[in-house]
Amino acid sequence: NLKDNFLGDSGVAKLVPAILQCRSIVYLDLASNGLTSKCAKSLYQLLSNNETIVTVDLSTSASSAHPNRLGKESFLSLARVFEKSKALI
Repeated sequence: NLKDNFLGDSGVAKLVPAILQCRSIVYLDLASNGLTSKCAKSLYQLLSNNETIVTVDLSTSASSAHPNRLGKESFLSLARVFEKSKALI
C-alpha cells in the first residue's frame, strides 16, 4: 500500500525496477500520489512486464493533498495493457 505518499512521477519511475523483481505483489495501491501523464510510460512498462499484479489502484480521494492527474490519454494507454493482461482485473 503506497497510497498517499506523494511518490510523484519520478518516484514511480524509480520503483518500477524493484516492483518488477518482486513476484509476490498482487495489489498495487498508488492512489493519491500526485501522478501525472509523465509516469504513464513507467506504469505501462510495469504492467506489461509483471504477471502477478492483479489489481492497481490509481484513484484519488476527494480530500487528497496529492491527487493523481493521469488524464485521458494515460488511461487509454494503460487500457491497452488491461485488455492484453491475463492477470489484471
